Amino acid sequence: MLSLIKEYGAKLYQSKSRCRSFLNDFCGQYKREVFVLSTAVEENVPQELLNFKEKNKLSLQSLIVQLKERLKMNYAFTEYASLWAVESWALALDVISVVGDKSFLLETVKPTTENDELQRSLLFASLIGNFDLISDLIKLGVNLNYTDEKGRTPLIYAIISGNCQVVDELLALGAKTEIKDQTGYTALQWAIMLGEDKIVKLLLAADADIDNLSAAGCTALELAQNYGQQDIYQCLKDFSQ
Repeated sequence: MLSLIKEYGAKLYQSKSRCRSFLNDFCGQYKREVFVLSTAVEENVPQELLNFKEKNKLSLQSLIVQLKERLKMNYAFTEYASLWAVESWALALDVISVVGDKSFLLETVKPTTENDELQRSLLFASLIGNFDLISDLIKLGVNLNYTDEKGRTPLIYAIISGNCQVVDELLALGAKTEIKDQTGYTALQWAIMLGEDKIVKLLLAADADIDNLSAAGCTALELAQNYGQQDIYQCLKDFSQ
């Protein structure tokens, strides 16, 4: 985003529709992040950060907390999604040079395994590939296998984003592979449908069950065949022999 701002200037953050268009062109695969960042533009987050840089009336931390709370209240974003949007714009606009070792999230939200904000933050961190935050949340006791209203776990969201490193780290931490979401698909089945061959191999190495039936009653081999994933089909066939 910093490189986009340097190239296209203020017009990138002065209009929500223009911002969304630019971000979709350059990183359209990250739909949630694009939505959160462009919504922050509509809420005037970039301009208020720039005003801070020029006038410095509030402490930076106070301003970030205010902007974060506004996004939470007006758009029902999670604690982490709101904070991530504000800090991302602050970094891109050179208001801050680096995000601190600890996110404000970990300083302002009570650490408890029952805290839904922290649980949902783990899902979002898995989707965008922020493993430092994932590690911090796990240390606070957040449930690694938490499921949202769609029945999806952090592992499934990491697979949807295609992030092999996060998938590998989550598996190493003990993420369960056989949890089915509300559509009836496991982590392995998601990886097969999305054509993520490297992730399929990681899941197989973690003993994911290739005979677990999908919502349509298909095994992993049958699912790969139905979705035309020939390389994955061969990998599964070799693994099962």
